Amino acid sequence: MILDTVEQTRERSGWKVQEILGRLGVPRSVYYDWRARGDRLSDRSAPGFLLDKPLAEEVEAVVAYALEHTREGYRRLAWMMVDEDVAYLSPATVYRILSEKDLLCRE
Repeated sequence: MILDTVEQTRERSGWKVQEILGRLGVPRSVYYDWRARGDRLSDRSAPGFLLDKPLAEEVEAVVAYALEHTREGYRRLAWMMVDEDVAYLSPATVYRILSEKDLLCRE
């Protein structure tokens, strides 16, 4: 639901609602109309672009953790980081970060 996406993004990133709406391409008046209607919007979904992008702190945490655990694959790293409260990212996101930083270990 778009309202949930906006709220989760605001909490996670610290961005203002106005900035999130701008990235989604949703006018403020439309957003506040949706908020007023509440539950009747549950069938709508938000686009998954940019808002799910990992924060800079999360990228740094993944890189540092991967450098400490060089023998582990990206999937295992993703779940190890969740278990150790380092970062909460999907294996696909961990893969993208490690790939961009040229840290994928292929043996």
